[in-house]
Amino acid sequence: MSRLRAKLLSAIFLAIFFPSTQILAQDEQQSNPLAIHMNQWLVGSREWTTPNPDHNPEDENSFAEFRVYWDWGPFNEQLLGKLFGVTDDGRTALFWNMYTTFNPATRTVIFQQVGWGGAYIQGEHPVREEPLAFGEVERLDTGMYAPDGTSKQTRHENVFYDDGSHQANVFEQDENGDWKQTNTWTWKLVSEEQVLGTSI
Repeated sequence: MSRLRAKLLSAIFLAIFFPSTQILAQDEQQSNPLAIHMNQWLVGSREWTTPNPDHNPEDENSFAEFRVYWDWGPFNEQLLGKLFGVTDDGRTALFWNMYTTFNPATRTVIFQQVGWGGAYIQGEHPVREEPLAFGEVERLDTGMYAPDGTSKQTRHENVFYDDGSHQANVFEQDENGDWKQTNTWTWKLVSEEQVLGTSI
């Protein structure tokens, strides 16, 4: 068996039986374009929480909070994300599966999101050459496509802070091409002990 074939079989074995590597080595983080581009999302536990403003404590199925969790996919070449709800008693429900990867030919980061019910979101942006700094705006423009065939353009502007929080401002584009803010969320990084995304 050639060395190349042996390495390939070894990599496939690792991808099947160890599909996620929790943390990239320091030198890999500094050279991996996706790790640089997504640096703020990948700190600490990599899971973020925000309260649900519409939560009804009297309804046992009402979601008290929403969470986003990111982890590395096979070969540390993709990031796989989940957006899910959490009830007061700790039950979870997955709303969105997210996927992002780096295209080396175009030097862009590709973002895709598939939702409960078949909604689809996609966007593509030039890769960030330097890690996002605290207070700097991360902007993600996407097309959102509903199962009924309708679509709209959306924008997320995230600003991360050094206290383990970030603010997400959400916009939609109107018929004149102007951006109108539709929501604001404040997210907090959860501790390693509070992570729920690994079990969904």
